[in-house]
Amino acid sequence: KSLTKLSSSLRHKVINAIDSSESMDGISISETVKSSGISLKEADAVISELVKEGEIYEHKPGRYKLLQWYYFKVVTDRKAYKAVNAN
Repeated sequence: KSLTKLSSSLRHKVINAIDSSESMDGISISETVKSSGISLKEADAVISELVKEGEIYEHKPGRYKLLQWYYFKVVTDRKAYKAVNAN
C-alpha cells in the first residue's frame, strides 16, 4: 500500500472507532487501539494529527471525541454515498 492510502486507512479506522464509541466521555487511545486493530504508535500518531487538524478534540485528559461539524460532514457524506450507490 502507498503511504497515502495507509494514512487514509488509519485515519478512517480511528475516526470510526471514535464515532462508534458509546461513551459520553469520549474514547481513550487504548480503546481506539482495541476497537480499530491498529498499533498504539499508529493510533497515537493519527489522533495527534486529527487533533491538530481540528477534526477531533480532547474532551477530557486522554479522552477524544469528534467535533460536531466534522461528525455532521461524515454522516452527510455517508448518506450521500449510500444514496448514490443504492442500486
